Amino acid sequence: MKNINIIQVVLIGVSIVAIVAAVIMFSLYTGRGGASKNGTVVLWGTIPSADFDGVLRELEGEQVPIEGLEYVEKDAATMDDELLKAIAEGRGPDLVLFNEKQVINNQNRMQIIPFSSFPLRSYQDLFLDESSLLVTEEGLLGFPFLVDPLIMYYNKDLLSNAGFSKPPQTWTEVLALAPTLTEKDSSFNISKSTIALGSFDNITNAKDIFWTLVLQAGNPVIKRAVNPQTQERIYQSILNENLNFTLNPAYAATNFFTQFSNPTKTVYSWNRSLPSSQTFFTSGDLVFYIGFASELDTIKRLNPNLNFDIALIPQSQSSTRKVTYGSMYTLAVPRSTSNLTGAINVIAALTSQDVQTRFAKKLSIAPVRKDLLATSDVTSQYESVFNRSAIMAQGILEPEGAATSLIIKELIDTVVSGQYEISDALTRAHEKLSLLLPYE
Repeated sequence: MKNINIIQVVLIGVSIVAIVAAVIMFSLYTGRGGASKNGTVVLWGTIPSADFDGVLRELEGEQVPIEGLEYVEKDAATMDDELLKAIAEGRGPDLVLFNEKQVINNQNRMQIIPFSSFPLRSYQDLFLDESSLLVTEEGLLGFPFLVDPLIMYYNKDLLSNAGFSKPPQTWTEVLALAPTLTEKDSSFNISKSTIALGSFDNITNAKDIFWTLVLQAGNPVIKRAVNPQTQERIYQSILNENLNFTLNPAYAATNFFTQFSNPTKTVYSWNRSLPSSQTFFTSGDLVFYIGFASELDTIKRLNPNLNFDIALIPQSQSSTRKVTYGSMYTLAVPRSTSNLTGAINVIAALTSQDVQTRFAKKLSIAPVRKDLLATSDVTSQYESVFNRSAIMAQGILEPEGAATSLIIKELIDTVVSGQYEISDALTRAHEKLSLLLPYE
């Protein structure tokens, strides 16, 4: 096994003695039998413990254990509140494994890792581009761990039966295929669908698909800024801004997304009466399904006989930059940790080449290291698509994931129902999103 990558991180607010001890421990840690002792490092995360602990046991079997790591699985819906309470009561974890949707609501509870301890250039050279979400003026909010990109699953039989040999690469191609691949009767009842776009409740990953379209159109949705009155650093919604484009990116994304549920359009291929898009795909009635890489095993389990493959998510024909949404797991250190050196050591281990590779394969997602994403040494037919999707992944530091979902649901539902024009619905969504954003 290759030596663990050395991460020399010095966290703000600790004594000089603790800093020196932490750096020495990083320099000594190799993942082999001579590794320094971590003590007990408690890590909270939402990855199933069976999967996480399974990888840890495999590493122990190869005599390369991550010493002292105790993983505690938490419910994503309640972890933020549990963390706040645990820190207040002095029993918080030493490490937390967030996804990017949890970062900004928890950042004041986390250590900021200064660039003097881990240079920005080194960070950018090591990790995928989406890791820039964790970069602030003062330093790093954490380190990326794994990324779960949105990809396109497709039914090979439905595609080939219609006379097509390969999946579409652009959304323009999807538009051209929809009238041919969708099967519906005179009452607009759909029996076979090209793609699940156009509604919210019965489309698995609807919000993240919508975010992908907005990102592809050129809008990052949330940005860091400075309050001109108070000079405080804040987050701002730019959902409804034109950003020097001829057409408002979010307007273009909303218009494209919602047209697939309009019976008067030739691309009509989805409505609210259908089952969930994942169910429709695994039943063999949906040609293209936009899902996360981590859904691969679930899709295989739900229908072992389904003849499907995967591809990169379609792109805008007018853009020169390929983009998909990536759900990025992030390792962050709570300010309250009592085991700084152990936490640093575990971060070094979990972001090493071999450990990254093992976790990515176990969870059917992608590593976050550029050197691993660029390699051609893949062992399954799916890894190359996962890795290429991870390379082009972007994310959004959205606040309060559940509340944000309601905002996007309302945006889509009110446009589809005709209650609001797209411009008015976007203005409402932008205003509601702004109210959720905290100060840094």
